[in-house]
Amino acid sequence: MAALSKKALLEQRLNLFHSAFLYSTDAILLTDLQGNIIEANQAFSNLFGWTHEEAVGQNTRILRSAKTTNEQYKRMWEGVNSKGRWVGEIINKHKDGHEIPVLLSITPIYRDGAKIGYMGVEIDLTEKKKIEARLLQEKEFSESVIETANCLIVSLNLEGKLTLFNKKCEEVTGYAKHEVIGKNWFDMFLPEEARVEVNDVFSAIVEGRLPSRFENHILTKRGDERLIAWSNTVIRDEARNISGALAIGIDITDQKRLEKQVLQTERLATIGKMAAKVAHEIRNPLSSISLNAEMLEDEISAYDQVNTDEARALLRAIIAEIDRMTALTEEYLQFSRLPESLLVPGNLPRMIEETLEFLRHELRQKRIEMECQLPEVLGEIRFDRVQMRRALLNLIRNAVEAMPKGGKLRLWVEKRNEEAVIHIEDTGIGIPSEVIGKIFEPFFTTKEVGTGLGLAIVEQIIHDHGGQVICHSKVGHGTTFSIILPLDETK
Repeated sequence: MAALSKKALLEQRLNLFHSAFLYSTDAILLTDLQGNIIEANQAFSNLFGWTHEEAVGQNTRILRSAKTTNEQYKRMWEGVNSKGRWVGEIINKHKDGHEIPVLLSITPIYRDGAKIGYMGVEIDLTEKKKIEARLLQEKEFSESVIETANCLIVSLNLEGKLTLFNKKCEEVTGYAKHEVIGKNWFDMFLPEEARVEVNDVFSAIVEGRLPSRFENHILTKRGDERLIAWSNTVIRDEARNISGALAIGIDITDQKRLEKQVLQTERLATIGKMAAKVAHEIRNPLSSISLNAEMLEDEISAYDQVNTDEARALLRAIIAEIDRMTALTEEYLQFSRLPESLLVPGNLPRMIEETLEFLRHELRQKRIEMECQLPEVLGEIRFDRVQMRRALLNLIRNAVEAMPKGGKLRLWVEKRNEEAVIHIEDTGIGIPSEVIGKIFEPFFTTKEVGTGLGLAIVEQIIHDHGGQVICHSKVGHGTTFSIILPLDETK
């Protein structure tokens, strides 16, 4: 009875295994040691088009595709024999000849410890491959859009580290992608004074409080600052949790600079007209006062028997103030009559050398050590010799005034891409950060004596040359002015 029960249980298990074999949704085939098919299920027929009767007795070579190489089959059987199993993707062939990608699992079949054949289980990967192909196509399309977009595209993880950095980012910053991926965006690209504010914005983004637009300066590899207008969104993982931020930026540095230059030009024109009117109104009375003061001085000189020293001292003070006011009115008039720059090809280093030679005695008297580095070859630049000399004189004399006890003045010129850059560096008192943004405004000055027009004139001259002037300064360490001029590309 017990033996019968054991036999029934065995038959029940065999029936269960046979049913699993027959009705499995995966294609299953059994072969002998030579690869001849001895059994196949319905899923096999459905997948490859061979009926059970057609398949049994055939060799598995009927499934072989030309896209599966002999080397792949060799590795497959080496895996079966050495590890007792092989699983991998291959290309098989349908009865009608079309190819079918499958995930194939091969295991040996044993009886009484002896290997008698193999079992192969094949899962159709056609739909999976189609999905993968579509995903790959979408990925390549997205990457192409990102790389060819004329805007900066960056993505950061929750730690602020870069995970995406497109080609436009490389162009604007000067960094290659491999130099920055995985680095902290805030430490690498933000000026120190902007880090706290931008960090707060990033925190708001990853918390879901999304600023729709934000502008901030970033640092390039060569130390320049560029102003970027950003649009931001969050990145979510499969669980819909925020995993980072994506930012799309437009470099608006040149746009803002142009807006500022247009505004500055309009302001300068208005101020020039006002200055001219004021200067004209003051100059005539000043001439009369000066003439009368001189006549009065002559009159006082006629008093031989009277002590006139005090009167003479007062007159000298009056005349000195008249001369100072006359000089101011002349400077205002020069400002109002600033001629349009006449740009012609010229040798910029030679003009700089001549200007420094003109100032050499003055610099020596004021204990200024001069260092100059000029390139032998720079390229031709179109500039107005008189106006450019005026701009350089203004900047150099400003540098000298910033070193009342003497110091070092360094001037050097470099070629940078299609630009020439003149740097004028002093070791003076420096300019406070709260003031540096105002130094090019007309009439703004930190000097006890001065019109506040010098740097406004410099900026206007450089603007007329299609360039820009930039100031970097640190209190107690000195100031550097950089004049950036376009090279003459027609030469």
